[in-house]
Amino acid sequence: MSEKEKKINDEEKTIPRPEGYTIVKYAFGWVLFISMLFSLVISAVFIVAFNDYFSETDAWLVWIMLLVIYALFFVIGFKITVVKVNLKISDEGLEQTRLSGSRFYPEHRLIKWEDMKCFHPYGRFLHKC
Repeated sequence: MSEKEKKINDEEKTIPRPEGYTIVKYAFGWVLFISMLFSLVISAVFIVAFNDYFSETDAWLVWIMLLVIYALFFVIGFKITVVKVNLKISDEGLEQTRLSGSRFYPEHRLIKWEDMKCFHPYGRFLHKC
């Protein structure tokens, strides 16, 4: 095997990095809710403002307008909230460092082991640990 082929095969292997794991996260639930709310409000304003121009046969146009506005707000909200973070397990706790993306997430955050009361594999529940 030549040196070039060996180098290509070595690059394809997954190597665990000691600096942690890089993940991408975004606020899907909030983006979904707020984009639905904004699209309904803006569509209602358009329907009221242009009520004279819409006939009963143009109901499909109103639904298309609602879906286009919803899709626009969803894409904008997704782009605003998407963030790439690096998670690292240390002796003190779990460290989260923002690499790029939204300014809504803190740049550096440390969750100490003492502060973790229990493990929530599928997110937070209403009961306390």
